[in-house]
Amino acid sequence: MGDRANVYIKDDVNSQQGIYLYTHYDGHDLPTIVKNALARGKSWWYDVAYLTRIIFCEMTYNDNSGLTGYGISVSMQDNQHPIIVIDTIKQSISFVSEQSWCALQIPYKIMNFQEYIDLSSEEVQQLWK
Repeated sequence: MGDRANVYIKDDVNSQQGIYLYTHYDGHDLPTIVKNALARGKSWWYDVAYLTRIIFCEMTYNDNSGLTGYGISVSMQDNQHPIIVIDTIKQSISFVSEQSWCALQIPYKIMNFQEYIDLSSEEVQQLWK
């Protein structure tokens, strides 16, 4: 049994390209993991390559040598939670339900990076519900 979730990182101005970071077991903690990564990587918010690496390293922090449990893909992997969308051009983070993602990709919550990292852990977890 897993706790699967995805982070989607937009990779261009038109938002037509991006990369998915996948966790098989840490879905419930992913909003906090992303918050910690954004806080740690603040000086790299405008660099999609470095910020993506920082987020993925934060996701895999306790499992750097594992062979499963995390992935990087150009398509969404198995999922049980809203998709966390990182937009380095707009400096925003948003949450999109899987149903909306497959159709119109309409976020139900959007904020800038600084607003997000300023939230308490409890407020971050409330965004997930």
